[in-house]
Amino acid sequence: MTLVAALVFWAQAAVPPPQEQLQANCAAPAYATDMLVCDDYDLRARDAEMGAMLTQLDATPVTGLPPLIEPQAEWFKRRSRCAFKENHRQCTADAYEERTILLRTLLEPDGAEAPRYRCAASWLPEGAEARILRKRALVIWSKGKRIGVAMQRFEHSDWRPYALLEGTFEQPEVVGSGTSKMKCIGISH
Repeated sequence: MTLVAALVFWAQAAVPPPQEQLQANCAAPAYATDMLVCDDYDLRARDAEMGAMLTQLDATPVTGLPPLIEPQAEWFKRRSRCAFKENHRQCTADAYEERTILLRTLLEPDGAEAPRYRCAASWLPEGAEARILRKRALVIWSKGKRIGVAMQRFEHSDWRPYALLEGTFEQPEVVGSGTSKMKCIGISH
């Protein structure tokens, strides 16, 4: 078989990539992680909860600053790569935990009672503020709109939050995807 004939044969036999997904497709799972989710009652419930929140968010104006809010399709691809981790199920569970916290945080009231922080980074709009919600997430606002959510690392897990909350609650720091560290300092109400 010539090289050209082999390439033509390969191109005809190639399987197209799966359709873009925002959550698990249990009717026709294309990914190992979808199969895991569909066969696990708890993970399937988390996927359904996430789907319901995504539906709610469709009607809610949210402005995302790319380094701080991962697009759903990108999150889904990253979640699917949990199949290559040593603890596939734990990684997947933590991925859903991060995403539901993020979505819930975007849907909830602004947490006016929570401690406030002033944050600064070269890529962040001037005057951005943040509040710690749920003792785990730092929500960043600019001009009254939520522009990001950062979370602490999950213990004993291969999953890493997209925007990582580091430091202490007195002086939180955020590392977004491909950005320099954002530092925050507490301010009074």
